[in-house]
Amino acid sequence: MGEILFPIAALAVNAIVQAVAFRSRRGAQFFRSIVEGFVSGAILLTILEFASSPSGASSTEYWMLALLVNGPTYFCLSYCAYNFVQLGQTSIRIRIYSEIAANPSGISVEEMKREYDDDALIRGRLQRLTESGDLVESNGHYILGRKRFLYIANILFAAKRFLLGKGSEFH
Repeated sequence: MGEILFPIAALAVNAIVQAVAFRSRRGAQFFRSIVEGFVSGAILLTILEFASSPSGASSTEYWMLALLVNGPTYFCLSYCAYNFVQLGQTSIRIRIYSEIAANPSGISVEEMKREYDDDALIRGRLQRLTESGDLVESNGHYILGRKRFLYIANILFAAKRFLLGKGSEFH
């Protein structure tokens, strides 16, 4: 009966490993810390399932049920946790609130427009992607460099299609 809590225990390990990894790098390599947390939680889930697995003929049935229930449960919990953490990492609205809260006299409209200019935000994102090698600029076009985000994007879009019935909120 305790098996129902295994995905929650795995999510707790996921969150702890992600936080420790991110903080130990002083805020660098955010995405890597997310992956490390997810993998650590998945390893714990596998260990817990293996340790509680009955021996004998019913072990195959147990593993099938665990695979069909606890695996997707952990994935969904991790997906929700990732999006919650990512919200604080990328949301402009949250950044604006925190900057204004940190500055009691407020921030001027001109400074806000300069800091949060759409073109500047896009340039900043493209610069980070090209500096990391994820995108390569060639003949005035961006092409994929490393494909690590492509695999993650495909998984996230598949999860969105499954959960929401569409891959993007824009289509």
